[in-house]
Amino acid sequence: MEQHFPHLQGLPLEGYRNAKPQLLIGIDNLKLAVPLKTREGENGGPTAVKTRLGWSVYGGRKEEDVRTYSYHICECGGDDALSNTVKAYFALDEIGGKQAEEKTEDDKRAKHTMQETTQRNGERYETGLWWKHNNVEFPDSYGMAVKRLECLERRMAKDAILRENIMRQLQEYQAKGYAHRASGEELANFDPRRTWFLPLGAVVNPKKPGKVRLIWDASAKVDGISLNTLLLKGPDELASLLNVLFRFRQFPVAVTANIKEMFHQLGIRELDKCAQLFLWRDDPSKQPEVYVMDVAIFGATCSPAMAQYVKNVNARRFIQDFPRAEEGIIQCHYVDDYLDSFLTVEEAKKVASQVKAIHKSGGFEIRGWGSNVPDIPLHLGEPKEKVVKNLVLKGEETERVLGVRWLTEKDELKYSTEMRADITGLIASGAVPTKRQVLRCLMTLFDPLGLAAPIWFSGPAFLRKPEDEWIDWEIPHHLVQPDKEELRSCCLHHEVFIPELIIDVSRFACWNRLHRSMAYVHRFISNSKRNANRQTGDITQSELKKAEGTLMRLVQWECFPEEMATLARNQHVVDTKRHALDKTSKIYQLTPALDEVGVLRMDGRIGAATCVSRDLKFPIILPKSHRLTHLIIDQQHRNL
Repeated sequence: MEQHFPHLQGLPLEGYRNAKPQLLIGIDNLKLAVPLKTREGENGGPTAVKTRLGWSVYGGRKEEDVRTYSYHICECGGDDALSNTVKAYFALDEIGGKQAEEKTEDDKRAKHTMQETTQRNGERYETGLWWKHNNVEFPDSYGMAVKRLECLERRMAKDAILRENIMRQLQEYQAKGYAHRASGEELANFDPRRTWFLPLGAVVNPKKPGKVRLIWDASAKVDGISLNTLLLKGPDELASLLNVLFRFRQFPVAVTANIKEMFHQLGIRELDKCAQLFLWRDDPSKQPEVYVMDVAIFGATCSPAMAQYVKNVNARRFIQDFPRAEEGIIQCHYVDDYLDSFLTVEEAKKVASQVKAIHKSGGFEIRGWGSNVPDIPLHLGEPKEKVVKNLVLKGEETERVLGVRWLTEKDELKYSTEMRADITGLIASGAVPTKRQVLRCLMTLFDPLGLAAPIWFSGPAFLRKPEDEWIDWEIPHHLVQPDKEELRSCCLHHEVFIPELIIDVSRFACWNRLHRSMAYVHRFISNSKRNANRQTGDITQSELKKAEGTLMRLVQWECFPEEMATLARNQHVVDTKRHALDKTSKIYQLTPALDEVGVLRMDGRIGAATCVSRDLKFPIILPKSHRLTHLIIDQQHRNL
């Protein structure tokens, strides 16, 4: 600095490279920073100031002396996926309520492109990318692709299994004809204005350890331009999700399957392949080699509509020979998932076989057949061990149907509310979740048919209060700091059905009727899960006991939410991480504790007694002014 500014020469100035702050000076010692001497330079130059702490330099430098540095910021994370999930979640509310939108000029252009460029090429179809303009021109994206490759290489250097998985998949892609290494002649013939390099990446599903999906980031930008910014989305010709699910539940014999790697079965015409280049090398010390994606990729804006169009075009070729199979492919497919139902097993076998043959003729492989009739998947050549899958619901044979769990043996739909591994770990740690983390958890419940809506939209009483008064079934409410904008205590759904949400205690005039009504609710739920051995006749003593516990919990959660939440969470953490009840609690002096069924009881020295009943040793805690308490007292008076 002294070389550029002569007026600073001779001052005892030291550099700050690798310096670490060691002392924080408070405002009460402001006198230490009072200027004692100054040295001023020319206009725009720095000024040196001497204080009791020594010399300091302030100010800027001349514009011509300023060095410019360029940085590459790799956004390997982000909330785009979560944002898209939330949009899709709430879009379900508009199904059936929105009128069909008229085709836009962009949709008409996309449709014209697919009609003009789609053709059969050997065993599969090929088509052109759906460009927004005829004269597409990209900026230079090679540097961006190199930096993203280096980012991936650093990630692989820390994870040998990931590296091995990616290399194996790239070899498989080349063997399947999905990608190839570009030759020098091929690169020379590419139009540089239409050339685009896609960053290669890998996504790991936390629910499927070891499974890695390769992605080509079509949203990566250079100078505000990405592949997706120049592509059309195309017209939405997907069958309605609700219609697909309704047809799936229409007849007694149900069948499901899915198309293997659907987008990759669609080839891209030669003219557009130069926009689907990517870099790879097996050794970071080597120069990256250029590869070409020969098929439609996951993440490209137009890929879903392109694949849907080709699937339907191929099916319509068979409308005369196999009309029911053609209808099933067009009306009972949601992206790559096929869900259909039939009146008889014979019809199901026949149509499913035709659907399989039609897809094969278009280069699509439909597999993973499932049915509530075990003979159907076997008839279609599905290996026995793959007919059913054990997913989330431990011990039960289930197939996953678009986010809904289908128990093929019982032909029942169920929902899994198992939380993400990171959210489960967060709760176990005792930390308070952010709104974003809670949202990620809530979005795992996918209910397109609205079967869970009566439970979710009613909910416990606290959900009808302002959001800042919400409590959580697992996390203590008093841990939430009101001055932290990002933190809220919210309700995370559980995998159990909660019968207490459908009983209103205030509507009952006597304990016996309320008690037996809850018992019948439990029986109804139990019988709904069975095809045989359903329970009938008089209510049993065990059913009454279960109903009593449910009613107690209902009132306790309503009146002592924070205490119940704290004690419930303490059951799932080690002793050192347990939280004590707030001393201002109305029941703090009663030393409350939860029993094995989650009922709040009073604990004390009498618990060691052997000559009294359990209810006397550990009495149930109820609010004195609640309707349920009055009903119980009234019933005891009647019994006397």
